[in-house]
Amino acid sequence: MSVASGVRGSVVALGDSITDGSGSTGGAHRRWTDVLASRTSYGVVNSGISGNQLLRDGTYGVSGVSRTPRDVLARSGVRTVIVLEGVNDIKAKPDATFEELRDGYLRVISLAHAQRVRVLGGTITPMGGYHGYTEAREAVRSAVNSWIRMSGAFDGVVDFDAAVRDPARPTWLRDEFARPDRLHLNDAGYSAMGQAVDLSLL
Repeated sequence: MSVASGVRGSVVALGDSITDGSGSTGGAHRRWTDVLASRTSYGVVNSGISGNQLLRDGTYGVSGVSRTPRDVLARSGVRTVIVLEGVNDIKAKPDATFEELRDGYLRVISLAHAQRVRVLGGTITPMGGYHGYTEAREAVRSAVNSWIRMSGAFDGVVDFDAAVRDPARPTWLRDEFARPDRLHLNDAGYSAMGQAVDLSLL
């Protein structure tokens, strides 16, 4: 948990390896949640698990939907959750559909709202150039991101995709933000993500 001084509530980041900080400098507090914590007086709790999926239990823990009560709503003083899950569902076997992911997000929102916790939807970052990339998977990612931005289902949106994508190749991460696998980010990429959070939404 990263905490700034004068804490007056907490923000929980529910996510996978990109929230866990895979690819950032180890032990240097360079995850996007660390960057966010440096910008706000709220406590920031990192509930990212590498390999985690929104919908399915697996080797990397129970699903994001299933662990929401424990890893989000049971946290002390939680006021807002930022959900950044879905890329592992999209590249799983079988691939998740847009409809399945939408319904998963809606379940997280329902659980959180029942506890009067705000939910911000994080758009899924690009995966162009990743070995598991396909046009079909990109179509699902694009549909999910459009829904997150436009549906009004969330209490606010954090457009991580817009913050780190290559303007010339929108399905790819910017070169200066990408790890060699073209899925995970480096310190600069995570910094851009942490700066993309509108603090007024928290």
